[in-house]
Amino acid sequence: MIRRFVIAAALFWPEIATALPLDLPPRARLAHEEIDESGGYALPLGPADETGAVPSRSVEGQTSRQVWRVEQGTVSTRQIMAALREQIVAAGWEVLLDCQTEGCGGFDFRFATEVVAPPRMFVDLADFRFLSASRPDGPGIEALSLLVSRTGGEALIQVIHVDPTSVNSRNEAGSGAAAVPDDSQKPPVTGSQTPGALSLAEALIDRGHVVLGDLVFETGASALGGGTFDSLDALATFLNENPGYRVALVGHTDTLGGLDNNLALSRRRAEAVLNRLVDLYGIPAARIEAHGIAWLAPAATNLTEAGKNANRRVEAVLLPDG
Repeated sequence: MIRRFVIAAALFWPEIATALPLDLPPRARLAHEEIDESGGYALPLGPADETGAVPSRSVEGQTSRQVWRVEQGTVSTRQIMAALREQIVAAGWEVLLDCQTEGCGGFDFRFATEVVAPPRMFVDLADFRFLSASRPDGPGIEALSLLVSRTGGEALIQVIHVDPTSVNSRNEAGSGAAAVPDDSQKPPVTGSQTPGALSLAEALIDRGHVVLGDLVFETGASALGGGTFDSLDALATFLNENPGYRVALVGHTDTLGGLDNNLALSRRRAEAVLNRLVDLYGIPAARIEAHGIAWLAPAATNLTEAGKNANRRVEAVLLPDG
Protein backbone atom coordinates (compact mmCIF):
# COMPACT_ATOMS: atom_id res chain seq x y z
CA MET A 1 0.00 0.00 0.00
CA ILE A 2 2.73 2.47 0.94
CA ARG A 3 4.86 1.55 -2.08
CA ARG A 4 1.89 2.05 -4.38
CA PHE A 5 1.27 5.44 -2.79
CA VAL A 6 4.87 6.51 -3.34
CA ILE A 7 4.78 5.51 -6.99
CA ALA A 8 1.55 7.41 -7.50
CA ALA A 9 3.07 10.42 -5.79
CA ALA A 10 5.95 10.54 -8.22
CA LEU A 11 3.55 10.44 -11.14
CA PHE A 12 0.82 12.82 -10.10
CA TRP A 13 1.90 15.22 -7.37
CA PRO A 14 2.43 18.81 -8.51
CA GLU A 15 6.02 20.06 -8.33
CA ILE A 16 6.84 22.71 -5.75
CA ALA A 17 7.10 26.08 -7.46
CA THR A 18 10.76 26.70 -6.55
CA ALA A 19 14.13 25.53 -7.75
CA LEU A 20 13.81 22.61 -5.33
CA PRO A 21 12.29 19.66 -7.27
CA LEU A 22 9.82 17.99 -4.93
CA ASP A 23 6.39 16.67 -5.73
CA LEU A 24 3.49 17.22 -3.35
CA PRO A 25 0.14 15.44 -2.95
CA PRO A 26 -2.84 16.17 -5.20
CA ARG A 27 -4.85 19.27 -4.24
CA ALA A 28 -1.87 20.74 -2.40
CA ARG A 29 -2.10 24.50 -2.16
CA LEU A 30 0.59 26.98 -1.21
CA ALA A 31 -0.52 28.73 2.00
CA HIS A 32 2.63 30.73 2.69
CA GLU A 33 5.95 31.54 1.09
CA GLU A 34 8.79 33.85 2.04
CA ILE A 35 12.26 34.11 0.52
CA ASP A 36 15.23 35.72 2.25
CA GLU A 37 17.94 36.32 -0.35
CA SER A 38 20.74 36.33 2.23
CA GLY A 39 19.24 34.38 5.06
CA GLY A 40 20.21 31.48 7.25
CA TYR A 41 18.78 28.56 9.16
CA ALA A 42 19.69 26.37 12.13
CA LEU A 43 19.37 22.94 10.49
CA PRO A 44 18.38 20.33 13.12
CA LEU A 45 20.74 17.36 13.26
CA GLY A 46 19.19 15.30 16.05
CA PRO A 47 16.26 15.06 18.46
CA ALA A 48 15.88 17.28 21.51
CA ASP A 49 18.18 16.28 24.35
CA GLU A 50 17.37 16.04 28.05
CA THR A 51 17.68 19.81 28.42
CA GLY A 52 15.26 20.48 25.56
CA ALA A 53 18.00 21.70 23.20
CA VAL A 54 18.13 20.52 19.58
CA PRO A 55 21.61 20.00 18.02
CA SER A 56 21.85 21.99 14.82
CA ARG A 57 24.18 23.33 12.14
CA SER A 58 24.07 26.92 10.96
CA VAL A 59 23.69 27.20 7.18
CA GLU A 60 23.57 30.35 5.08
CA GLY A 61 22.22 31.25 1.67
CA GLN A 62 18.99 32.10 -0.06
CA THR A 63 16.43 30.72 2.37
CA SER A 64 12.92 29.88 1.30
CA ARG A 65 10.15 28.92 3.70
CA GLN A 66 6.94 27.43 2.38
CA VAL A 67 3.83 25.98 3.97
CA TRP A 68 1.57 23.75 1.90
CA ARG A 69 -1.89 22.59 2.93
CA VAL A 70 -3.35 19.34 1.62
CA GLU A 71 -6.81 17.83 1.96
CA GLN A 72 -5.71 14.89 4.06
CA GLY A 73 -8.43 12.33 3.30
CA THR A 74 -7.09 8.87 4.11
CA VAL A 75 -3.44 9.80 3.56
CA SER A 76 -1.44 9.86 6.80
CA THR A 77 1.48 12.07 7.77
CA ARG A 78 3.63 8.94 7.64
CA GLN A 79 2.69 8.29 4.01
CA ILE A 80 3.29 11.89 3.00
CA MET A 81 6.73 11.97 4.59
CA ALA A 82 7.65 8.55 3.16
CA ALA A 83 6.92 9.76 -0.37
CA LEU A 84 8.90 12.97 0.11
CA ARG A 85 11.80 11.10 1.69
CA GLU A 86 12.05 8.75 -1.27
CA GLN A 87 12.31 11.70 -3.64
CA ILE A 88 14.99 13.38 -1.50
CA VAL A 89 17.17 10.27 -1.30
CA ALA A 90 16.79 9.68 -5.05
CA ALA A 91 17.97 13.26 -5.68
CA GLY A 92 21.24 12.63 -3.84
CA TRP A 93 20.49 14.23 -0.49
CA GLU A 94 22.00 12.84 2.72
CA VAL A 95 19.30 12.43 5.35
CA LEU A 96 20.58 13.79 8.67
CA LEU A 97 17.50 13.40 10.84
CA ASP A 98 14.29 11.46 10.22
CA CYS A 99 11.99 11.29 13.23
CA GLN A 100 8.40 11.40 14.39
CA THR A 101 6.73 13.03 17.40
CA GLU A 102 8.27 11.52 20.56
CA GLY A 103 11.29 10.25 18.62
CA CYS A 104 12.04 13.89 17.75
CA GLY A 105 11.62 15.03 21.32
CA GLY A 106 7.92 15.88 21.24
CA PHE A 107 7.03 19.23 22.79
CA ASP A 108 10.68 20.22 23.30
CA PHE A 109 11.61 19.63 19.67
CA ARG A 110 8.56 21.48 18.38
CA PHE A 111 9.42 24.62 20.30
CA ALA A 112 13.20 24.44 19.87
CA THR A 113 13.20 24.19 16.08
CA GLU A 114 12.01 26.76 13.58
CA VAL A 115 8.33 26.61 12.66
CA VAL A 116 6.52 29.19 10.53
CA ALA A 117 4.22 31.14 12.85
CA PRO A 118 0.52 30.30 13.06
CA PRO A 119 -1.97 30.55 11.50
CA ARG A 120 0.18 29.68 8.49
CA MET A 121 1.64 26.54 10.11
CA PHE A 122 0.38 24.42 12.97
CA VAL A 123 1.96 21.37 14.59
CA ASP A 124 -0.12 18.64 16.19
CA LEU A 125 1.97 17.65 19.21
CA ALA A 126 0.63 14.09 18.91
CA ASP A 127 1.33 13.66 15.19
CA PHE A 128 4.24 15.29 13.41
CA ARG A 129 7.19 14.07 11.38
CA PHE A 130 10.45 15.83 10.63
CA LEU A 131 13.28 15.29 8.19
CA SER A 132 16.47 17.26 7.59
CA ALA A 133 18.97 16.67 4.81
CA SER A 134 21.98 18.26 3.14
CA ARG A 135 24.22 17.92 0.12
CA PRO A 136 27.39 19.66 -1.05
CA ASP A 137 26.88 22.66 -3.31
CA GLY A 138 30.20 24.15 -4.41
CA PRO A 139 31.97 25.58 -1.37
CA GLY A 140 28.77 25.59 0.65
CA ILE A 141 26.11 23.20 1.91
CA GLU A 142 22.60 23.05 0.48
CA ALA A 143 20.15 22.30 3.29
CA LEU A 144 16.56 21.14 3.45
CA SER A 145 14.04 20.38 6.18
CA LEU A 146 10.51 19.04 6.00
CA LEU A 147 7.93 19.17 8.78
CA VAL A 148 4.67 17.31 8.21
CA SER A 149 1.71 17.54 10.59
CA ARG A 150 -2.04 17.98 10.47
CA THR A 151 -4.89 20.13 11.68
CA GLY A 152 -8.56 19.37 11.25
CA GLY A 153 -8.98 17.61 7.93
CA GLU A 154 -5.78 19.00 6.41
CA ALA A 155 -2.17 17.93 6.32
CA LEU A 156 0.44 20.68 6.54
CA ILE A 157 3.90 20.50 4.99
CA GLN A 158 6.56 23.03 5.92
CA VAL A 159 9.54 23.16 3.55
CA ILE A 160 12.67 25.15 4.45
CA HIS A 161 15.38 25.20 1.78
CA VAL A 162 18.76 26.95 1.95
CA ASP A 163 20.66 27.44 -1.31
CA PRO A 164 24.22 28.72 -0.76
CA THR A 165 24.94 29.40 -4.44
CA SER A 166 23.10 32.73 -4.46
CA VAL A 167 25.23 34.02 -1.57
CA ASN A 168 28.41 32.76 -3.23
CA SER A 169 27.45 34.50 -6.48
CA ARG A 170 26.76 37.79 -4.72
CA ASN A 171 30.03 37.59 -2.80
CA GLU A 172 31.95 37.07 -6.02
CA ALA A 173 30.16 40.04 -7.60
CA GLY A 174 30.68 42.19 -4.50
CA SER A 175 26.97 42.67 -3.95
CA GLY A 176 25.88 43.83 -0.52
CA ALA A 177 22.14 43.90 -1.05
CA ALA A 178 20.21 43.32 2.14
CA ALA A 179 17.18 41.07 2.35
CA VAL A 180 13.85 42.64 3.15
CA PRO A 181 11.72 40.57 5.54
CA ASP A 182 8.32 39.58 4.21
CA ASP A 183 5.68 40.51 6.78
CA SER A 184 2.91 41.00 4.26
CA GLN A 185 1.18 37.77 5.19
CA LYS A 186 1.42 38.19 8.95
CA PRO A 187 -2.14 38.01 10.29
CA PRO A 188 -3.68 41.02 11.97
CA VAL A 189 -3.96 40.60 15.70
CA THR A 190 -6.19 42.51 17.99
CA GLY A 191 -5.94 42.50 21.73
CA SER A 192 -6.29 44.58 24.83
CA GLN A 193 -4.08 47.66 24.91
CA THR A 194 -2.83 46.70 28.35
CA PRO A 195 0.84 45.60 28.23
CA GLY A 196 0.11 42.12 29.59
CA ALA A 197 -2.56 41.27 27.02
CA LEU A 198 -0.53 42.65 24.13
CA SER A 199 2.53 40.65 25.20
CA LEU A 200 0.50 37.45 25.38
CA ALA A 201 -1.07 38.08 21.96
CA GLU A 202 2.32 38.72 20.40
CA ALA A 203 3.78 35.59 21.96
CA LEU A 204 0.91 33.44 20.72
CA ILE A 205 1.17 34.76 17.17
CA ASP A 206 4.95 34.96 16.87
CA ARG A 207 5.97 31.85 18.84
CA GLY A 208 2.77 29.81 18.80
CA HIS A 209 2.67 29.30 22.57
CA VAL A 210 2.95 31.16 25.86
CA VAL A 211 3.40 30.19 29.50
CA LEU A 212 0.60 31.37 31.78
CA GLY A 213 3.21 32.40 34.26
CA ASP A 214 1.14 33.74 37.13
CA LEU A 215 -0.70 30.45 37.71
CA VAL A 216 0.80 28.73 40.74
CA PHE A 217 0.43 25.01 41.51
CA GLU A 218 1.72 23.21 44.58
CA THR A 219 3.41 19.81 44.12
CA GLY A 220 0.70 17.20 43.57
CA ALA A 221 -2.09 19.81 43.38
CA SER A 222 -4.24 20.86 40.43
CA ALA A 223 -6.51 23.47 42.04
CA LEU A 224 -6.37 27.09 40.96
CA GLY A 225 -6.66 29.76 43.60
CA GLY A 226 -9.65 32.05 43.77
CA GLY A 227 -9.91 35.43 42.09
CA THR A 228 -8.51 36.43 38.73
CA PHE A 229 -5.14 36.06 37.07
CA ASP A 230 -3.62 38.55 34.65
CA SER A 231 -2.64 35.81 32.21
CA LEU A 232 -6.19 34.47 32.04
CA ASP A 233 -7.57 37.99 31.64
CA ALA A 234 -5.21 38.46 28.71
CA LEU A 235 -5.92 35.06 27.18
CA ALA A 236 -9.69 35.56 27.43
CA THR A 237 -9.35 39.00 25.83
CA PHE A 238 -7.30 37.52 23.00
CA LEU A 239 -9.84 34.76 22.34
CA ASN A 240 -12.79 37.15 22.46
CA GLU A 241 -11.16 39.58 20.04
CA ASN A 242 -9.74 36.92 17.70
CA PRO A 243 -12.56 34.45 16.98
CA GLY A 244 -10.50 32.70 14.29
CA TYR A 245 -8.27 31.03 16.86
CA ARG A 246 -8.52 28.29 19.48
CA VAL A 247 -6.00 27.26 22.13
CA ALA A 248 -4.73 24.02 23.60
CA LEU A 249 -3.88 24.24 27.28
CA VAL A 250 -0.92 21.99 28.10
CA GLY A 251 -0.26 21.09 31.72
CA HIS A 252 3.21 20.28 33.10
CA THR A 253 4.56 18.92 36.38
CA ASP A 254 7.81 18.59 38.27
CA THR A 255 9.46 15.16 38.51
CA LEU A 256 8.10 14.13 41.89
CA GLY A 257 6.15 10.90 41.32
CA GLY A 258 5.69 8.46 38.45
CA LEU A 259 4.88 9.27 34.85
CA ASP A 260 1.31 7.96 34.82
CA ASN A 261 0.28 9.90 37.92
CA ASN A 262 1.89 13.06 36.59
CA LEU A 263 0.25 12.69 33.20
CA ALA A 264 -3.12 12.65 34.94
CA LEU A 265 -2.13 15.53 37.25
CA SER A 266 -0.89 17.72 34.40
CA ARG A 267 -4.12 17.15 32.49
CA ARG A 268 -6.15 18.11 35.58
CA ARG A 269 -4.17 21.34 35.80
CA ALA A 270 -4.98 22.15 32.17
CA GLU A 271 -8.63 21.27 32.78
CA ALA A 272 -8.73 23.59 35.81
CA VAL A 273 -7.60 26.45 33.59
CA LEU A 274 -10.09 25.47 30.90
CA ASN A 275 -12.93 25.47 33.42
CA ARG A 276 -11.90 28.89 34.74
CA LEU A 277 -11.92 30.36 31.22
CA VAL A 278 -15.35 28.87 30.53
CA ASP A 279 -16.97 29.63 33.88
CA LEU A 280 -15.51 33.05 34.64
CA TYR A 281 -14.93 34.52 31.18
CA GLY A 282 -17.61 32.77 29.14
CA ILE A 283 -15.19 31.34 26.54
CA PRO A 284 -16.95 28.50 24.66
CA ALA A 285 -15.50 25.15 25.69
CA ALA A 286 -15.28 24.14 22.02
CA ARG A 287 -12.51 26.71 21.55
CA ILE A 288 -10.24 25.21 24.21
CA GLU A 289 -8.52 21.84 24.54
CA ALA A 290 -6.83 20.47 27.66
CA HIS A 291 -3.83 18.13 27.59
CA GLY A 292 -1.14 17.01 29.99
CA ILE A 293 2.43 15.86 29.34
CA ALA A 294 3.71 15.42 32.94
CA TRP A 295 7.43 16.15 33.33
CA LEU A 296 8.37 15.35 29.71
CA ALA A 297 9.04 18.98 28.73
CA PRO A 298 10.72 20.78 31.65
CA ALA A 299 11.24 24.52 31.45
CA ALA A 300 13.97 24.41 34.10
CA THR A 301 16.00 21.97 36.16
CA ASN A 302 14.10 19.80 38.63
CA LEU A 303 17.12 19.75 40.97
CA THR A 304 16.12 23.01 42.68
CA GLU A 305 12.90 24.24 44.26
CA ALA A 306 12.87 27.25 41.93
CA GLY A 307 13.15 24.95 38.94
CA LYS A 308 10.36 22.70 40.19
CA ASN A 309 8.13 25.73 40.69
CA ALA A 310 8.79 26.81 37.10
CA ASN A 311 7.98 23.35 35.78
CA ARG A 312 4.58 23.21 37.49
CA ARG A 313 2.87 25.28 34.82
CA VAL A 314 0.24 25.49 32.11
CA GLU A 315 1.00 26.75 28.60
CA ALA A 316 -1.40 27.95 25.92
CA VAL A 317 -0.68 26.72 22.38
CA LEU A 318 -2.35 28.49 19.45
CA LEU A 319 -4.60 26.41 17.18
CA PRO A 320 -6.60 27.27 14.05
CA ASP A 321 -10.37 27.47 14.28
CA GLY A 322 -12.13 24.34 13.11
